[in-house]
Amino acid sequence: YGLPVFSYGWFWQVNEAGHHVSRNTGNPGTFITEVAVIKEADRAYIIFTNAQQECTYKAVEVLLDTLKKNYGQ
Repeated sequence: YGLPVFSYGWFWQVNEAGHHVSRNTGNPGTFITEVAVIKEADRAYIIFTNAQQECTYKAVEVLLDTLKKNYGQ
């Protein structure tokens, strides 16, 4: 933070709590990854998988939603 609000592959949005979230969904060839950094909540969610299938994206989404529900956003 204090850096430009854009970097290739990274996106930001304001979530329902009014916090800025920097996000990246990556696919370096064999792994699906999801990173969400929430500055105002002093929190980050980092998910790495060892799978590259269409259902992996759904599994990562379900896991991220569960983490946000349990620990906040």
